[in-house]
Amino acid sequence: MFAIIADGFAADVPKHKKQFNRFLKEFLTCLTDKLSDDKASIALAGLGNFAAIVPVFMGADALPKIHARLIKYGEDLVAIRDGIKLKWMLLCRYTTCYGRFVQKMQCQSDIVVQNFSVELVCRLLDAYPSSAIYVKYQAELAIVSMADAFSSTDVMKRILQHGMLLTVSNRIDTPDGVHEFNKSSRLLFEYEGLWRGCLKRMQGGALEQAMVNAMADTMLTILQRLDLRYQLEADTAESSTQYTVLQVSKAMPQYHDELLIATSVFVVATPVSMVDLAILVPALKQALALGVFHFDTAVAAVEALERWRSDTVVPFYPEVLPLLAPYLDEAANQSASFQISVLRLLGSLGGYSRFVVEENHAARDDVDKTAAAAPLTFPVALDRVHADMSIELLLRQMRDLAITSIDRPVKAAAGEAYHAMVLYLCGKTATLPTAKTHASEKSVYFDHWHGIFPSLVQLAADADTITRSLFAPLLAQLLRWFSGIAALYPFEAHAFLDAIMHGLSCVDDSSGGVRDVAAQSVATFLKYASKQPPTSRANTSSVFSAHALMERLFALCGHPLLSCRVGAALAINHMYRDFREDNELVRTYALSMAKHVLVALKPPDDPNAVLPLVHALAHMEKILVRRAADLQHDDDTRVVLGGTDCLNLNAFTTWLFSNVASSAPKFRSNCLRLFEQLARMVNMTGSCKAWLTQFQKNHSAAQLQYILAPPALTDISVRTTGV
Repeated sequence: MFAIIADGFAADVPKHKKQFNRFLKEFLTCLTDKLSDDKASIALAGLGNFAAIVPVFMGADALPKIHARLIKYGEDLVAIRDGIKLKWMLLCRYTTCYGRFVQKMQCQSDIVVQNFSVELVCRLLDAYPSSAIYVKYQAELAIVSMADAFSSTDVMKRILQHGMLLTVSNRIDTPDGVHEFNKSSRLLFEYEGLWRGCLKRMQGGALEQAMVNAMADTMLTILQRLDLRYQLEADTAESSTQYTVLQVSKAMPQYHDELLIATSVFVVATPVSMVDLAILVPALKQALALGVFHFDTAVAAVEALERWRSDTVVPFYPEVLPLLAPYLDEAANQSASFQISVLRLLGSLGGYSRFVVEENHAARDDVDKTAAAAPLTFPVALDRVHADMSIELLLRQMRDLAITSIDRPVKAAAGEAYHAMVLYLCGKTATLPTAKTHASEKSVYFDHWHGIFPSLVQLAADADTITRSLFAPLLAQLLRWFSGIAALYPFEAHAFLDAIMHGLSCVDDSSGGVRDVAAQSVATFLKYASKQPPTSRANTSSVFSAHALMERLFALCGHPLLSCRVGAALAINHMYRDFREDNELVRTYALSMAKHVLVALKPPDDPNAVLPLVHALAHMEKILVRRAADLQHDDDTRVVLGGTDCLNLNAFTTWLFSNVASSAPKFRSNCLRLFEQLARMVNMTGSCKAWLTQFQKNHSAAQLQYILAPPALTDISVRTTGV
């Protein structure tokens, strides 16, 4: 329609000059005013069709001015995130319009114009597979417009090289709710349709021939430079089966309940001839531990142990055979035939069966600590006699039975008894005389609490539903209670937080449920800590404060063990909702939290294993973008945990920019992505280019070179070329 109008205006310039000016004015408003996406798309479509007649009505000087406004408008469009799919139509219309202006201005040789055009089309190519059908149609028109504008330059070869690499690639990180079949060939079919559609719209002639020649040259260049000596992660395993089993085994520590049982049975069912035995042993230990409560899992684990060759399993007997001891208990809820099969298995092992009995030094030390603790007595009224019954030893025994018993009635009864004893200890602690409870000394029941807190976290994540239903609410209630009495019992509150953090960084094979419970406890901790009076919240020495929690979480983010860093990320993901609603917490800790989560991504870990960290960073990105106005000003409280890089949003953005050339891939890519979002929010300019221009004015060329080409990277490249 706009093309017909443009042709009509050009037929009689003096007569239609006024109407042309009105149309052009309406079109240019899309470059300055915040219009809806539909209106802006229509305006860009009209502006692109009017590009050919602008010099006729306004002279040749008008084109560069409109082009400059188009460049400024396009910078924000290029920064559109993948999640904002509604703006792809706008980006397609803009690319078509920009291509027509470049063609009319004859500025194809300008390097800046070439680079910007390549960036535009590459952005369209990246988004093409996930776009709607009507958007794909506009994408074809945009590519044809660019091809027509740059038919005699190398721009199309650069664009086609990017497109061809996408054509032969696989889609990764599929969004939630998207179900794909045959993912390996999905992108091939998508981009094949794109190239065929583009060639169809060129309708033969020199442009189509130039496009075909550029495609052929690009494919030959890729084939000539392709290094077939690469090695995929799946190829490092002896087979695809071993690769799959290895990935499942790595992910098992993050699972719990039915999913943990299913993955354990899956791994131990793998024939030992197909995979390395070291991959199967952790799953076997997990299956034997879960088999106490799930009979089918125990059968699968014992059968797997019988199938494996004894000579290959011998090095693992000291850590595997003690897990068979619970199945030999006479009171166990196991069939007689199953117990006989376990006995036969142990009998066939000869002297190695001695490993079933494991000497428990920890239990002996626990008895000594319990004996040294303050007496915990329960008054019993008998006939004419009042006696005090000591229950400190009974407390430990009930705890052990509740955790390790394989007899479900015994386990449930022990759990109920232990639950009642913990409540009784709460009452005894609450009734201690105030004069005897000083913040500078431990209470008389500190040793009891010190042993109880870790067991509460473990029991709250127990596989038995009765035990879990008893202790999960109790754990939340104790968090609420200690939030109010932390000033009276700081040592107990400190031990409670230690137990939660230990559960958060648990590294054993059955840590999935414990880690989740600990993460939920951290979220509960923050909720009650944020409700403290302002004086208590600002007190960094207070045990039960948000500052104490953040200090520990940030320390976990910098821990070399992946399990500790993942635990901190899970805690951040759980407390995200409460954190974002508290203005003071966001102003004080948001920048520091984002920085430490980014630092946690520095070590070279498996991409699937660090997904909780990526999700935590995505949560922090939403908070920073949403609350950017509150983070513009300096705040000295941020420096305590985040350093001077977190003094304000501009300082944090500068720190991100200084790490965009880091040698750590995951850390580097996330720093760059977050920088693109936050640079636009500094001083609310809405443009990354404005921030970079200001940064360039304030820094020398040597400083920029140090950031973009760090000495460590240049030294590596020199050594490589020297070899």
